[in-house]
Amino acid sequence: MVRFLFPFISLFLLSACGTTKTELPPSERLRAFEDITIKTELIFGLQKPNGDTVASTEWKDFLDREITPRFKDGLTVIDAYGQYLGATGKLYKEPSRIVLLLHHPSDSLDAAIDTIRSVYKRRFQQESVLRISTPVGVSF
Repeated sequence: MVRFLFPFISLFLLSACGTTKTELPPSERLRAFEDITIKTELIFGLQKPNGDTVASTEWKDFLDREITPRFKDGLTVIDAYGQYLGATGKLYKEPSRIVLLLHHPSDSLDAAIDTIRSVYKRRFQQESVLRISTPVGVSF
């Protein structure tokens, strides 16, 4: 009888020795990084209401005059394509630009981001500029 139970008891005991992976909560994972900062993504549609597209020279001028002076430490611009449901319920598909900013929490930088969005909407007759801000861990 002992010989018969031995394999089952051994298997049970070995399975109890397995290690379990404990995952750290997000706040603990962020502490492992050198710096905690905010990642802000701004998504700019390039289609104007009249059907024209914001020209690359217009975009470059806007970037140079409105965004770069406010974020001199650096930024990333990504060419993208997006779609969204407009206020009238129409589905719009258009080329877009994503501007990726890394910054520390700051009322003045939040105001700068809001100004950038407002200027773009006014200049290029846009309904909105999408902003996504998330705390992230950063290590260089």
